[in-house]
Amino acid sequence: MSVPYSAGPSPLHPIQRAAVRVVSIFACLVIPGIPRVAAEPPSGTNAIALAVPAPAPAAEELSLGDLFLKPVGPRGLEFSERARALVGKKVRMQGFMVRQSTPIPYAFLLSPAPMTLHEREYGLCEDLPPNTVHVFLPRSAKPVTPFVRGPVAAEGLLELGVQEEPDGRIATVRLRVEAGPSANPKNQP
Repeated sequence: MSVPYSAGPSPLHPIQRAAVRVVSIFACLVIPGIPRVAAEPPSGTNAIALAVPAPAPAAEELSLGDLFLKPVGPRGLEFSERARALVGKKVRMQGFMVRQSTPIPYAFLLSPAPMTLHEREYGLCEDLPPNTVHVFLPRSAKPVTPFVRGPVAAEGLLELGVQEEPDGRIATVRLRVEAGPSANPKNQP
C-alpha cells in the first residue's frame, strides 16, 4: 500500500533531492522500521510514495524501550504493563547484536545500540544497558551465532525476571527463539 507524502514545492536543488532519495533508499535497506521509498515520485509533484510495511500478525512487536517503566522510580527499574502482558507470548524485538570476544553458545545479546564486549579483558564488568535482552536459540541452530552488523530482529517467547544465565550474567529479559526457519538472526526489517 502506498501512502503519498507531499511537503509542497521542494526548496532543495535537484541534485540534493536525488541524494536524499539515495540515502533514504539505503536507510530502508539497512535500518528496519523505515518505510520504503519509491524510486520516482508521481509525475508533476515533489511527492514521495511511501510503502508502509504491515507487521507480521504472528508476533507482537515490542520495543526494547518499552520493557521498563519510565521514569525510573524510587523502587528502581520496574517492568512495564505491556511487557508483563506479553510474558510467555511470541514477540518480535529489534535491536543490535552485541559483538562479543567470547560468544555465548546458542545465544546472543540484543541491545538498543551497537556495542562491543571484551570479556577476556573486563570479565562480566560491562556497561550493557538494562534493557539488553538475552536471545536463546534452539539447539538445532549453530552453536555460535555469527555476528551480524547492523539492526537485527528476533522473534520468540518473552521471559521476564532476574535469573543467572549459563554465561554468568544476570539477565532480566530473555527471548527464547523457537526452532524453524527464523532460528538464526537475520538482517531483516
